[in-house]
Amino acid sequence: MPKNIVLGLVLLTVMRIASGRVGPSSQLGGQYGAEIDLEGQSPPAGVDLSSEAWYRYVYRRDSSRLWDGLYVQGGGSLDINPAYGRIGAYVEWLPVAILQLRAQIDRYAFFGASGSLLIYPNTNVPFGSGDYRDRRGQEVSAQAERFVLHPTLQGTIGRYVLVNQSTYALYDFKRAGPYFWDQEYDTLLQRHDRLYADDLSLLYSLARSGTGGRLLIGPSFEAVHASGADLTRTRLGLSLYFEPRATKHILGLLAKPRIYFQAGVNTKDRNQDGRAYFLGGIGMELNFD
Repeated sequence: MPKNIVLGLVLLTVMRIASGRVGPSSQLGGQYGAEIDLEGQSPPAGVDLSSEAWYRYVYRRDSSRLWDGLYVQGGGSLDINPAYGRIGAYVEWLPVAILQLRAQIDRYAFFGASGSLLIYPNTNVPFGSGDYRDRRGQEVSAQAERFVLHPTLQGTIGRYVLVNQSTYALYDFKRAGPYFWDQEYDTLLQRHDRLYADDLSLLYSLARSGTGGRLLIGPSFEAVHASGADLTRTRLGLSLYFEPRATKHILGLLAKPRIYFQAGVNTKDRNQDGRAYFLGGIGMELNFD
């Protein structure tokens, strides 16, 4: 069951930043937290369960929104789906409220099933969800490493939030092969390769101030380029994010549930040009302080 989870993760990250991940009630000092999300998307159809644990140190509060809630954060993540598992560690820094910097290293274990890992001789052959059905059973097990940089810019004017997240990823597959099908971005990658992605969203807040919840909606545009295969794809979609008022969990923890969804069209894609797509998920953040 192939799965493209990165767009979902990008959407979730964008919405976290746009919705104010570090709220005005945050105090100086350390905070512990954990998150869990169940995500799905099509095409290709798939589900993914992701979790994260983190420690955040808020080192500045300020009357100016530009300098308020600045923090450094470190944590670990774990993702699992029928095609592969991934474990990662990251550091994150908010040096100014309009800029978030994140560096992460991931380790993949491909299970040799559900589309991972499929090897291709060149970039001219068909690949993706349609070809996967014809090549079912030809997957090989393997491992890979990835180093990722995520700089994110955001700006708010009234109820409008503009967010731009860039991704710079270096891949190292631990198996010989001309090209591999990367299900996360639905593209082909070489054994040692680079991938660039950019996600731009313009969101409008529908929730009234003082309600404690958040409801954001707006258009988004994504562009992805795989360096080795010289493949580019673009998507245009509509994103929706809903976060009700945070409540005390039964164990006394502060729980922040969320629901997010995106639907749109592949505006440039060799395999899915003009086809519709959707993705979404439900999740929760728990604060232990």
